[in-house]
Amino acid sequence: MPEKVLVTGAAGFVGKYVCEILKRDGYDVLGLIHSQDSAQLEGLGIPQIKSNLLDPNSYERVVGEVDFIVHLGADAKFGKGSHYYAINRDATQSLVDLAERSSRIKRFVYISTIGVVDRAREDLCLKPLDENTEPNPSSDYGRSKWQAEEAVAQGRVPFTILRLPLVVGDGMRVGSHIRHWLRLAAKGGVLSRIAFPGRFSIVHAYDVARAVSFCLQNEKAIGKTYFVTEDAMSLNEIWRVASTEKSLKVPLGWLKNFLISNRLGNYLAKWLPFSAKALILDALVADGTRLNALGFKPAASSLDAIHSLAADERGFLKGGVTPLGWSWVTGAASGLGEAMALELAKQNRRLVLLDKNEIRLNIIAQRCLELGAGDVEIIVVDLANLIKVEMVISRFEKSHPVEELSLIAGFGGRGTVTELSEPLQLDMICVNFATRVKLARWAARWMKVKGRGRIVLVSSSSAFQPLPMMSVYAATNAGLLSFGEAIRAELSRDGIDVHVICPGGMATQFQNSAGVRVLANDKLAQPAEIAKAIMAQFSRSPTTLVIGPRAKPMLWLAKILPRNWQPALWMRLMTQLR
Repeated sequence: MPEKVLVTGAAGFVGKYVCEILKRDGYDVLGLIHSQDSAQLEGLGIPQIKSNLLDPNSYERVVGEVDFIVHLGADAKFGKGSHYYAINRDATQSLVDLAERSSRIKRFVYISTIGVVDRAREDLCLKPLDENTEPNPSSDYGRSKWQAEEAVAQGRVPFTILRLPLVVGDGMRVGSHIRHWLRLAAKGGVLSRIAFPGRFSIVHAYDVARAVSFCLQNEKAIGKTYFVTEDAMSLNEIWRVASTEKSLKVPLGWLKNFLISNRLGNYLAKWLPFSAKALILDALVADGTRLNALGFKPAASSLDAIHSLAADERGFLKGGVTPLGWSWVTGAASGLGEAMALELAKQNRRLVLLDKNEIRLNIIAQRCLELGAGDVEIIVVDLANLIKVEMVISRFEKSHPVEELSLIAGFGGRGTVTELSEPLQLDMICVNFATRVKLARWAARWMKVKGRGRIVLVSSSSAFQPLPMMSVYAATNAGLLSFGEAIRAELSRDGIDVHVICPGGMATQFQNSAGVRVLANDKLAQPAEIAKAIMAQFSRSPTTLVIGPRAKPMLWLAKILPRNWQPALWMRLMTQLR
C-alpha cells in the first residue's frame, strides 16, 4: 500500500503544488484545509479534511493514520502582530505533540521561510544567507516561524525543515509579494519608477513541491534545515518584466555602492529599517547549495513564471480575464444586460447568462457565439427566488468558475408605497438588492481563492436621492451604491475590482414595465453605449461610474439641494412629469 502523507495548508498556493507532486510520486495524500476553504483538490483524487489548526481535536484522529506530515499551514503574510504566534508557533507545537504520540509518523517536514533569518543590524548583506546564518527575524511573522522551527527540531519525530524565499508560479494570490509588484508595474505606479537594486531569492512552487518529495525519500535529509532557492532578482528587474512603458527610472545603484564601500555608508546601513535594507542591499538572497549537494536540482524557471504572471496582470488590467475564467451576467435577455453580454462576447469571454426569459436568452446566446464568445451557458432562473439562486450557484460554481460578475438584472414600479402590491415591492428588493448581495458575496469568496476578479454592480442615478412614487426602487439602488463602494474597499487587497455603475435613463423596456412616462424631449442613453463605457472602465482603477445624460445632473442636484427639500421637489416632478 502507498504511504500516506498529511499536507496541512493544502488549499493554499504552494499546498496545491505539493499535493499534486506527492500524488504523482505515488503517495496517498490527505489535504488538511481550513473549514472555510474550498480547495479544488477533488480533480486530483485527493480527499480534503476540513479542520482548524488552532483546534488539535479537529485533526487528532487523522494524524494517527498517516506516515508523513508536511506542514504548510500558517499565516504567511509578512508583518507584525501577536496573532502570528497562535497559528504559526502554537499550532505547529500542537501538531508536533500529536505526531510524537503516533507510532506511525516517519517524518515531519516543516515549511519555513527566509524570514526566520533576515539580517543582523551590522550585516551589510555581502554574502548570501545560508543554513549557518544566525537568525535575526525582523518581524513577528519571522519570529513566530523561528519559534515553530525550534518546536519541530526539539520534538522526538524525525524532521526536515525547508526555508523558502519568495515563491512564484501559476495560481499565486494577487496580493502576495511579486504578484503585487507586477500589478504595480503594469499600472505604471510611481513606486515602480524607482530602480531598487536589492535582490531577492526566488523559487518556483513546482520546485518547492519537488523538494518536499525529495526530502521525504532521502534519509540524509533527516534532522537538517535547507534553503530551497533558484534565482535572485532585484525589484528593478521585476519592474522591467511587467512595465508597459519605457519610463525614466530613478537609479539607486549608487546608494547601494555607497552603503557597502565606506565607513559612513556602513554606519548608515546599520540603522536602515530591514524593509529598506531589503530594497537596497541583497538582504534576502539565500544560498541553496546544501540541498543541491544532496542531489536536488531546480527544474522550473522562476523567470518564465514571472513573465507569465506579468502578461496575465497586463491582460487583466486591459479588461480581460484568464482563459479558464467565466463572465457571469444577470439580466442578459434584454436591455443593458444584453448589451453587456454582447460586448463581452466580442472580447472572447466565456459567458454564463442568467435571466428568466428563456426564449430571449437563447437568441442572445447565439448572437454571443457569432460575435466570438469562447463558450456560452444559459441559466433560466427567477432572480426573485433566493432558493433557486442558491441552487444555480451549487450546480454551476465548480464547472463555471466565476472571474467576472456583472449584476445588472433589476426592475422598478411606479406608485406610492400603499398603491404598489407588497409582493411586487418585496420582489423588487430581492432582485435589485438581496440577490445581488448574495451573488456578489459568493463570487467574492471564489475570487479571493483565485486572488483576482471583477464585480460590476449596476445601480442607477436614482440612488442619489429619495424618489417618491418609486421609493423602493430608489432605495434598492441607494443600498446597492453604498454596498458596492463599501465592498470595493474590503476586497481591494484581495485583487478584486468592484465597479459601481450609476446610469441615468436608458432606452430599454424599463419605463414601460415600471409605468414611467417617457417625455418627448427625453435624452435616453443607448444600452450599447453604456456597456462600452463599462468595458472601457475595466482597464482603469475601479470606481463609481456616473454615466448618461441625466445621471450627472441628478448627482449635482443631490449634492447642492438641502436634504429636506429633495423629497418634496421629487414628489412634484414625479407626479407632474412621470
